[in-house]
Amino acid sequence: MNILKSHADKFEQGGIDEAYLDISTQVKDFNEAGEFGKRLMEEVLEKERLTCSVGVGPNKLVAKIGSDYKKPLWTDRSQKRRCQGFSIPAECQEIPGVGPKTERALKEFKYRDC
Repeated sequence: MNILKSHADKFEQGGIDEAYLDISTQVKDFNEAGEFGKRLMEEVLEKERLTCSVGVGPNKLVAKIGSDYKKPLWTDRSQKRRCQGFSIPAECQEIPGVGPKTERALKEFKYRDC
């Protein structure tokens, strides 16, 4: 967490092994943010001998889904265009906070991927 915190404009720990970093003043676009994430993963691996995954997005939810996409050692650069209309390529159960009851409700509303 100290490595992550040292690189962030704003830092929020989301659990024992999860954090959200705001790096918006350090990068100009999603591609640059993805490269930043790749360097961060390499630093954590080198210094701590731990793999990690990074998701880049316009908000924490999109970044979280992106980071879960392919583990370990994966950087997903979730572009804003993929977020329009919440068309993120994820099954309902992959959305953080969606459990069985919410998944059933989303299916009833005919959410795209459920």
